[in-house]
Amino acid sequence: MQWKKQRTLTDVLSHSKARSLSFRCANGSPSKIVSCPSCSQLITASHINDHLDSCLQVNVERPKKNVPEIYSEEVASSSRKYQCTEEFSDGVGSLNARKGCDLNTKTSESSSTEGLSVQTTVFTHSVMYALFKHSELFTEDEKQLVQQVYTLPVRLQNLFQNILSRKNKSWHSIREFSKLSFNNSCYSKNEFCLLENLGLIQPFQFQVNLHSIETMDILNLLNVKELKQAYRIMFLHSVEYRGREKLVLDLCKYLSQKTVVHGTQRKMNGHSPREDSWSYVMSQLGYVFRVPDQVAILFDNIYRLCCIHSPRETPLILLAAMNKMKFPRYTCSCTRPIFLSRNAFLEFIQATRDEEIFDTALESGNEDIVSKISSKAHLMLEKYRQIYVNIESAESELPLPSLEQVDHPVFKVFSGLWIFCNICWHSIAFLERQKDFETSIRRLFLLLDFKEVCSHRRGRYWNRLSLDMLHSGGSVLDVLNVCSQALEDEHLNDGERVIITRRATRLMHSAREKGELKNSSGFSRKLIKLSNSSFLSNYIRHWHSLPKDLILGRPVSWSKYGRNQFFGQNDQLLRVEELCLEHYSLQGWKGLHCEGSLMNTLFGIFFWNILFMDIADVFQNEYQRAPLDLGTEAFYSSRSNEIERRLWEIRHYDKRDIFREVITVFQEHSFEECVGVNWLILGSMETLASVASLIPPQVLAGCFEQLSKNYRYWSGGQPDLFLWRELPEEQVKFVEVKGPSDKLSERQHFWICLLLSFGANAAIAKVRPGT
Repeated sequence: MQWKKQRTLTDVLSHSKARSLSFRCANGSPSKIVSCPSCSQLITASHINDHLDSCLQVNVERPKKNVPEIYSEEVASSSRKYQCTEEFSDGVGSLNARKGCDLNTKTSESSSTEGLSVQTTVFTHSVMYALFKHSELFTEDEKQLVQQVYTLPVRLQNLFQNILSRKNKSWHSIREFSKLSFNNSCYSKNEFCLLENLGLIQPFQFQVNLHSIETMDILNLLNVKELKQAYRIMFLHSVEYRGREKLVLDLCKYLSQKTVVHGTQRKMNGHSPREDSWSYVMSQLGYVFRVPDQVAILFDNIYRLCCIHSPRETPLILLAAMNKMKFPRYTCSCTRPIFLSRNAFLEFIQATRDEEIFDTALESGNEDIVSKISSKAHLMLEKYRQIYVNIESAESELPLPSLEQVDHPVFKVFSGLWIFCNICWHSIAFLERQKDFETSIRRLFLLLDFKEVCSHRRGRYWNRLSLDMLHSGGSVLDVLNVCSQALEDEHLNDGERVIITRRATRLMHSAREKGELKNSSGFSRKLIKLSNSSFLSNYIRHWHSLPKDLILGRPVSWSKYGRNQFFGQNDQLLRVEELCLEHYSLQGWKGLHCEGSLMNTLFGIFFWNILFMDIADVFQNEYQRAPLDLGTEAFYSSRSNEIERRLWEIRHYDKRDIFREVITVFQEHSFEECVGVNWLILGSMETLASVASLIPPQVLAGCFEQLSKNYRYWSGGQPDLFLWRELPEEQVKFVEVKGPSDKLSERQHFWICLLLSFGANAAIAKVRPGT
């Protein structure tokens, strides 16, 4: 097969992860050692890009052409391959409209070809995508600047892209790029000056009063020996080394502003010690520069726009273009742009930046930043609520561009309002740790006011709200009323509805025993009526009678809160899942620890044509693994007839039909990127088809129905182990493994109940220490 001539899928995916890591961490630091995913050679992070280029031979040659000509060729080839069609009603999406823009590009005078690096190729792809498909989102000055960068010689493009990729520093020294070369030729200072003349970089200029942050950034470019010498020039004595950070802070204190040293302003050769120290610093660093804020923000916006569907997967675009990664064939039917206005785009981009800072602060425990950003998001939600909840009393002068995004069933995820809801939701756990239940309750009520935004989380909103009201000392009656309102919410899925019902039932029993709730019969009848769904009546009967398999193992070291390890049959160390696989293998079972990835793979195989069918606006480019509406209510509603017909076919399949279906899809689409699909999960096509044919059709159809209705919720929580055997009879078994101190989550509990209701053999394997 053709794919065997290329590198394996694992190598390509590892390469893409390493590439994305190198984009984030390429700061020139030689102390960062990484392993090449292709040849396993250890190499410094500062040289991983060049090494991967040579290792996977991703350098390509391309003569310099003008922008419209190059883009026309790429659009033509893309249209032939992916059958892309753009039907923007206002005409802004057509290529002719793009060509009509004032883009007076110049053809390169040199006819020689130059090799393009991976970074530069991705960079030019992003620039073309922004200029021609979303030009309405940028001002004329911004488009002129981007066009100016694109028409630079490839050598300077490579240099500028390398500067942009070093995002961890604001100031840079020319000596950082001493080992950077292009076509075996290092860069000179004149080339940096050329970028300066174009306004792409800004040189450092000494000022009387410098900001301490700028001074610290420049001092961090020096090594320890140079820092000590600068300190010696400043204070006329050696410094006792107390760590690099302390040394930088001491120097920054005196170099950032005009300060009197030791009570005298010493003058030597007409200069102060501060000026002499600065002269020494600049003589060591050479040419010091930074990318202006407006330029950095512009190209960061372009990068985010190009990767709006998968922000961390920019290298996958390049790998697909070089035929190292395959994406499915589908039709891009775009009825409108993603963003209808520049303001909506800028609000979304700024909100995503705030979300990234918020996530980093939340992980590092920076409470001030977490509180500041979450409060800002809370205020924005209150402004939006004035229009979203009560249109009549809304103030028309409020600049709220996200409202035009929320009405679209697919593009509402690309709105600032969606990101603000994400930030507020993730701040709930922080507020609960701070025991600030009052703010948490107020924020949850605010989130519940936006019914169509993040509707997949509404069950968790109600769940946390009921718990926080209990923790804050609220009355049981108020909590029960919240549970009643939650059960009336149409956006709750069946699993979340049962969780709320069980909590309300426990609260009623507890309050009735304590005498806190009188005349509860009426509320009980209302609760039973609200929770009386087909899901509850059909599946809840298995809730308290789940099959359990008790497995004893010899523990290596048992801890109530630690990860348990056990001795296997041959005294090898095993985790609880591996111990269970060994236990079942003695009974003739073959098994796989997949945690639901096998069922997700089969869902992608059997629903391939439905996943990639032509639906308006769900495919925006040719580098998508799934439609944008997968995991939302719009996925099932827009394909309900096709899904029901497909489920009916699967229920009437026999063993040979299932085997043939897997083989057919595997041969037609093998190793094409699709969400949840792992083509090599069982090693080969025949093994996957054989194992799939052992699963009863009604089990497959039942699981696929849940995944098609709410993929975001039901794709997780599936049983850990999938077991099969052919003797004494063909059987499959789903097993959820729990260690000595583990408990079932609600979603895991539901999956076992679902599988039992479908007629599958499902059980819980409880591992306990013993012999």
